[in-house]
Amino acid sequence: MSREQFIPRINANDKQVKIAHLYVANGDHVEVGQSIVDLGTSKATVCVHSEFSGYIQWHLQKGDKVAVGAKLASFFSSQQEVSSEPAFSQTNSPTKTLDKTFSFVRFSKEADDLIKSKNIDRAVFNGRGLVTADHVRSYLQGSVSPQRASFTINTSVPLNPSLKRTGLDARKQFEIESLTLGASGMINSSLTVQFEAQDIYKILKTHQRFNGSLLPLLIYEVAQLLKQNPNFTSYYENGDMVHYGEVHLGLAMDLDNGLKVVTLKNTADLMPQQIYEQVLDFALRDMRGELSSEDVTGSTFTVTDLSRQNILYVQPLINGAQAAILAIGGDANLPGHPMTLTLTFDHRVLSGREVGLFLNTLKRNILQLGASLAKEIS
Repeated sequence: MSREQFIPRINANDKQVKIAHLYVANGDHVEVGQSIVDLGTSKATVCVHSEFSGYIQWHLQKGDKVAVGAKLASFFSSQQEVSSEPAFSQTNSPTKTLDKTFSFVRFSKEADDLIKSKNIDRAVFNGRGLVTADHVRSYLQGSVSPQRASFTINTSVPLNPSLKRTGLDARKQFEIESLTLGASGMINSSLTVQFEAQDIYKILKTHQRFNGSLLPLLIYEVAQLLKQNPNFTSYYENGDMVHYGEVHLGLAMDLDNGLKVVTLKNTADLMPQQIYEQVLDFALRDMRGELSSEDVTGSTFTVTDLSRQNILYVQPLINGAQAAILAIGGDANLPGHPMTLTLTFDHRVLSGREVGLFLNTLKRNILQLGASLAKEIS
């Protein structure tokens, strides 16, 4: 009798993963907890460990793109039970043809109104990505297939022989898909506020708080505001606003080991010192290659910080299944050490007024927290 292990959900926004590396061959004996496969997602390449001991029968191979929940491997008590070749299932077998449709569908406001007025079944547009009013009109006229229109790829264009093509790795491909999903409404906007942080940084560095970093204080204040403003931890889907109801802040992190979004679970319950310690722990484990799938899943809002690279203005891109992302910019080389807070948001969920209020409140709270810290230390 075999025991089965399945593809885990590593990132809440990813419906597929790519098999990046197999640590053991078909028929090898493995132990519980042993590293068996690296799975590539939009934000990280994550090592998966064996759930069982036994002789492994793979149901996939390196390079496959497979759905979350698909069968990963079977484990047998004897090597004789294992087939000499991986037992690929039809759903797991490698795809040799180019997929010409999207894995999601989103409707513009005009398209949504037209679909409702004409009583069209939304399901006919599955796999179309962003559906505009023109697509709906073409469907009504019967001149175009809802599944294929406008997404075919012209492969007849001759290539310049001097051009060199390099394939994107799995992580980048999934990142593109996730960001495409985040921008699918085509009505994203952004607002920025700016303040001088020289005095706050002077306090942090002089008294050795958070290794001179403002990030723990910013994350703390952001989390408190997210708790008070639930629309910021939601997303748009087919005419509805879907609320997570939880503040799990994702922090974009790139320490020369690939971009990852680590998740600070229940962020609004953490104090700045706890946030600092968790971020430091994430960074150390990332450098050692020890981040787990749980560390990079479940975020409901994202923050990215480029201020330490002296980048003052940042235009962040929203991740899929989220309504907003906050970018922190700054330049220590300019007088007063200016910093910016830029929030890119989905206008289908949030308005410019509430985003402006959010940012100005965040700015005020940071400055007040800096003043309180100065009094506490003096």
